[in-house]
Amino acid sequence: MVFINIYVEIGSWVIEKPTGSGSTAIVYEAHLRENPNIKAALQVFKKELENRLGGVFVREISAISRLNHSNIVKVLDWENITLFYCI
Repeated sequence: MVFINIYVEIGSWVIEKPTGSGSTAIVYEAHLRENPNIKAALQVFKKELENRLGGVFVREISAISRLNHSNIVKVLDWENITLFYCI
C-alpha cells in the first residue's frame, strides 16, 4: 500500500501522517484542529468493508466509549460519515 502525505481534515481532526494499515483499516497520526498539542491515532475503515462492518463498528465504539479504565484506549471522538473513523 502506498501512503501519500497530504493535508486532510476529518471532523475536528487534522491528519498528520499514516502510521500503519491492516486488513480492515488504515491508522493515521492526527491532532485536534483547535489544539495541535492534543494528538491521537485516527483509524479509518476501508470503504470495501463499510457495509459488512458498519453495524459492528457502531456497537463496538458505543460500548468502548462508555468505559473508563487505565488499560483501555480512550475514545475521544467517532463519526459515521462517508467513511468510518475512530479516534
